[in-house]
Amino acid sequence: MLLNPSIAGASLNIEQTEAYRCFGLGGIAVRVLLVDDDRILRATVGRMLARFHSVIYVDDLSDGDQALRCYRECGPYDIVLTDYAHPGLNGYLLA
Repeated sequence: MLLNPSIAGASLNIEQTEAYRCFGLGGIAVRVLLVDDDRILRATVGRMLARFHSVIYVDDLSDGDQALRCYRECGPYDIVLTDYAHPGLNGYLLA
């Protein structure tokens, strides 16, 4: 789930975000939590992320309950990508 803060009327300086600093300074590891019940989509997004940044760690899970447990045990993450409707805790409540 990617949110555009300008839609909500907020102003955001992209250079001040954690994601920009991580991706902009090569060599810094970026941790991504990817949650979707479609395994093919998870694999595709994981490959796309790996091409985008050389040092990226993706934890991909199929439902919100697993993701919440993983976040509690392994968090925090730099980026969380989730769809809305998947088994267990939905994407809105997870975020």
